[in-house]
Amino acid sequence: MEADELPKSAREMLAGMATVSLNKLKEDRHKYQLEVVDMVATTLSGIEARMRKAIDEAGVLASNADAERATRSGNLATAMTKLDAKKAEIPTLTAALSEAKAAVKEASHNHASAVHAQASSDTEVQTATGKKDRLEAALKDNFLPLKDGSITEKGLAKKMVASLVNVAKEHHVDTSLMHAIGVTLTKEVGARGVFDNTSLEHFEEDFRRRASEIAATIEQLASASASLAGKSQEASQALQAAKERQAAQASALKQAQDEQSACESDVKAAEKAVKTLEPDIAAAADAADAAKLQLENFQEGALANFMELKERCAPPPAPPTPPEEQQGPEVTVYVGGDEQGEL
Repeated sequence: MEADELPKSAREMLAGMATVSLNKLKEDRHKYQLEVVDMVATTLSGIEARMRKAIDEAGVLASNADAERATRSGNLATAMTKLDAKKAEIPTLTAALSEAKAAVKEASHNHASAVHAQASSDTEVQTATGKKDRLEAALKDNFLPLKDGSITEKGLAKKMVASLVNVAKEHHVDTSLMHAIGVTLTKEVGARGVFDNTSLEHFEEDFRRRASEIAATIEQLASASASLAGKSQEASQALQAAKERQAAQASALKQAQDEQSACESDVKAAEKAVKTLEPDIAAAADAADAAKLQLENFQEGALANFMELKERCAPPPAPPTPPEEQQGPEVTVYVGGDEQGEL
C-alpha cells in the first residue's frame, strides 16, 4: 500500500490478491497466483529501490556541503550583479522615455500647426475661387446681357444692375464708375452716348482684369496649399514616428522594470538559500538516517516476511522408524568369585 507509483485501486487489488496467494503453499499455487506473487515481488523491489534512492538523494547534500556552499554563494553574487546592472539601466531608459514624450509633444504641435496652415490655405483658395466665380458670373450673366441690350424688361434690368453693383462693391470697384454703369445699363443701347460706352468699356475691362488677377492668385494659393499639404503629411508621419518611439521606449522601460523585479526575487531566493544551507544540511542528514532506518525496517520486516511466504513449502515427510533388533536369552557369566558374582 506504500507503492505510491501505483494507483490506489491497483494497490488495493494487488494487496487483496497477495493475501490469497501467499496463504497458499508454493506447490499449491496455480498459475494465476504465481503471477500475483511475481507482481508483489516486483512492487516490493520498486519500493526498496525508491528507499535506496531517497537515501542517496538525502546524502548528496551532506557529502557535498562545501561545494554546495560555494554554489549558493556564487548564485547570490551572480544574482546581485544582475540586479545592479538592471538598476543601472532604469535611469537611462526613464530619461529616454521623457525625451520621447517631449518629441511627441513637439511633433504634435508641429502637426497641428501644419494642419491649421493647410486648412487656412485651402480656405483662401476656396474664398478666392468663390470671388472669381461670382465676378465672372456677374460679367457673363448680368453685365453682358445688359450691355448688348438683350434685356428689355425694366424691372429685371434694375435687379440685374443691383446684383452687378453688389459684386462690384465686393471687389471695391470705383464708386463713380459703379454709379455711371448703373445709369448707363438701364438706358436703351441707341440712347447711350460716348461717355456711356466709355464707362461700359472701363467697367468690363476692370472686371476682366480683376478676374485675371484673382485667377493668378488662386494658382499661387493652390501651389502653396499643395506645399502645405505635403508639409502636413510630413508632420503627420513625424508625429506617428515619434509616437512609435515613445511606445518602444515605454515598452523597454516596462520590460527593464519587470526584469529588475525578477532579479530582486532571484536575489531574495539566493539569500534564503545561503541562509538555510546549514539547516538544509542537517535536515538532509536526518532524512538520510531516517531513510536508512526505514529501509532496514522494510528489509527486515515486510520484505523478509514476503520472501519467507513466497518460498513456503510443505515440510518433507518424516523418515520411517527402523524395526527393533531381536535380543537373545540372558546369560550369567561367572568369572571367579563367589556365586553372587563378586570377584
